[in-house]
Amino acid sequence: MKIVHLSMIKWLICLVFVGFMIPDFTAQVDKNMQTIDSTSVIEVDKPAEFPGGESAMFQFLSKHLVYPPRAKEEEISGKCYMQFVVTKEGLIVNVKVMRGVPGCPECDQECIRVIKSMPNWIPAQNDGKPVNSYYNIPFTFKTN
Repeated sequence: MKIVHLSMIKWLICLVFVGFMIPDFTAQVDKNMQTIDSTSVIEVDKPAEFPGGESAMFQFLSKHLVYPPRAKEEEISGKCYMQFVVTKEGLIVNVKVMRGVPGCPECDQECIRVIKSMPNWIPAQNDGKPVNSYYNIPFTFKTN
C-alpha cells in the first residue's frame, strides 16, 4: 500500500513540475485587463497605422510627450526603444521598454504613459483580415 501511495506522489510531483515548464500562450492586456492570444504577427501585408497616418502620430507624440523634470535638470539625453502590440481590434496592449534611456527610468515611464494614451489604431492586415501585430517606436530625449 505504501508503494502505491509513493508512486502516486511521484507521479503528481512530476505533473506539477511539467505544468510549470509549459509556456503560457496568453498575454495580459494592460489597458483593458483582457487576454489576447500571443500569436501577434511580425510580418504583415499591411502594417498597423495610427489614425491619420505617421505625421498625425508624430504630432500626437510631440504634443503629449513631457520631458521629465529631473532628466531636463540633469541634461539627461538618450533613446528609449518601445514595443507594443496593436490588437486586431486596434487596441494598444503589452507596452514594453525594449531598451531605455540609461539612468532615466522617468523617461521610460513617460514613453509608456504616452503610448498608453494613444487612441485606437487601424489594425494590421494579412490576407485582408485584421491581425495582432507588433509595433516599435524609438523616442529621443535630447537637451538643447
